[in-house]
Amino acid sequence: MKHPFFLLPLAVLLIVAGCSGKVPLRGTVTFDDGEPVTHGAVFFQSETLSAHGVIQSDGTYIVGTDKTTDGIPRGTYQVFLAGTEHVEYRQTRTGVIDSVTGENIDHRFRDEIRTPIVDPKYANPTTSGLTFNTDGRTKTFDIVVERYSGR
Repeated sequence: MKHPFFLLPLAVLLIVAGCSGKVPLRGTVTFDDGEPVTHGAVFFQSETLSAHGVIQSDGTYIVGTDKTTDGIPRGTYQVFLAGTEHVEYRQTRTGVIDSVTGENIDHRFRDEIRTPIVDPKYANPTTSGLTFNTDGRTKTFDIVVERYSGR
């Protein structure tokens, strides 16, 4: 009987790929009216690991742990968002003025004003109400959030 040794490299590759234990994960973050959240990050936190994905302008994200898109291991994660505020800079005093544009370019004298666009409850893993469990097959997780209401 002949042994199919040519299949051995393929079998080794499949075993190594399966042992990495990470599942590719992607999804979208949208408001409850369907409009995408256009910036920020999604964090997946377990007792032993933290992973994140950057939210793109169309609301999509891809999660990574060691690399930006390498996925996450099987497990249960608390999910939360960060960086979902609108940032505005306001000059508080005159500093260095650009001689060409006439604009104040001295950033020492500016205030950063952050206005949440997503309800702040989503910024904390214990209040977000978002959990994710992957059994090794789940590859997408779409998140729907509420807008900040100015409370």
